[in-house]
Amino acid sequence: MWPVLFEIPLPFASDGLAVRGFGAVFLVGVVLAHRTARAELARRGVDRAAALDLLLATALLFALGSRLAWYARELARGAEPPLGALWSASEAGLDYWGGFFAAALGLPLWLRRRGIPVAAGLDAAALGASLAAAVVRLGSLLDGGYRGMPTDAAHPLRIRFPTRIESGSFLGFEAPPDNGNLAGVDQGQWLHPAALYAAVAFLAVHLVLRWRRRRREGWGELAALYAIGIGLASFAVGFWRGDIERDLGPGISWPQAEALGAAALGAIALFRVSGPRSS
Repeated sequence: MWPVLFEIPLPFASDGLAVRGFGAVFLVGVVLAHRTARAELARRGVDRAAALDLLLATALLFALGSRLAWYARELARGAEPPLGALWSASEAGLDYWGGFFAAALGLPLWLRRRGIPVAAGLDAAALGASLAAAVVRLGSLLDGGYRGMPTDAAHPLRIRFPTRIESGSFLGFEAPPDNGNLAGVDQGQWLHPAALYAAVAFLAVHLVLRWRRRRREGWGELAALYAIGIGLASFAVGFWRGDIERDLGPGISWPQAEALGAAALGAIALFRVSGPRSS
């Protein structure tokens, strides 16, 4: 909707430094995730300083897993991306669920190595990640990512992304033409705001985690509920997404199948959680 928020003039360049909407919102999400995880660790008697290490470890595992999963997906489709694309900022994509599963498998090992109670660390990460996911999806609404299926002009939440010649529109707000070079995004069609649907669903998951945190001290429960909630929410919102291939049957995509896998992993973990634990 508004990929470039504003530009900072540069004295020795004709073009200013573009401040992109997604990048700004992503940074806000990371800061909120860190503060939320730090507060949860402190509440459980863990050194607050461990929150930064937890954030960095999660980010590293997520980036590694998402890049490897993207590369494997491209190979499966018959493409031949160069190996160097894995660490290229311009060539490689990201597979969210590849990052999720890498973090789910790698974080417990890292937490044990650092001497941090595993369940406490995972719960803190889940609490922060659920809030960050909701905020980052709002960033997707700004930059044209996570786009929805076409809808008509009568839909109350319709969104139209700007093209080179046509302004964007959402809830009465107008984005100027040629803002962020989104000329190829659906050619000015009215779309479902799938990113907004996802942001609301992920925020609901975060609020459920906060509610459970106050009612019960079952360590590990928040991480399990996060996987269930984020998986089911992503699966449901996937039916309104227009930027994914539905190659697994009627209306089902690979990201939706992966989301169900995350929910199943969370259900197994929840079944194994029984009362307060120290690790």
